[in-house]
Amino acid sequence: MRSSSIMLSSAAMLCAACASSSRAPSSAPAASPSPTPANGPTVGAPEIARTVNLETRDGRLLVAGVEIHQSTDTFRGSEVGAPAAKLWATLPAVYDQLGLPINGVDAEKRAVAAVNLRARVQLNKVRLSRYVDCGGAGSIGGRAADSYTVTFNVATQVVPLTDDRATVATLVQAFGQPSSNSGQPVHCTSTGNLEAQVAQLAAAHVAP
Repeated sequence: MRSSSIMLSSAAMLCAACASSSRAPSSAPAASPSPTPANGPTVGAPEIARTVNLETRDGRLLVAGVEIHQSTDTFRGSEVGAPAAKLWATLPAVYDQLGLPINGVDAEKRAVAAVNLRARVQLNKVRLSRYVDCGGAGSIGGRAADSYTVTFNVATQVVPLTDDRATVATLVQAFGQPSSNSGQPVHCTSTGNLEAQVAQLAAAHVAP
């Protein structure tokens, strides 16, 4: 087991993309996405997270048996003014709000993952180009991400910093396939918006 700025590989993702994902039950209440309230915990700007500590094996990130492979994608973390245990408890509801079905949970490491999630045009009513950049114009104009079928791997870990502060670190990996199904899937880079939204929603859930 070792600490790592986790990265994922496209070749392994392409092999795994055909696997089906199951939605884990969420006991936390769902809420409409909203910014952190003024009297809620502070949320720092996302930055490369160097404190993530998840098990790896042969270059693969393991979240409760779900394997994610390394590439050029990294965790981005936001420091939140709330205890790690409280933020961790919000993740099922946060992922549910964002349309991310959890299929990997590591309670000891306070980590969850949604792997092999396919979306087209939108993810839970949000245009894909808000979350990822798959390159230039798509088949119907605009950004390519908004016309491709995009396969996502998303993982989040809550890392305690002090008794009342923690980092909510999220990794987003995506691969886009043209709607014509011709051509090779392309690696899409994260815009950072999904990582920031995970932290903001977690903070909103623990607000008084």
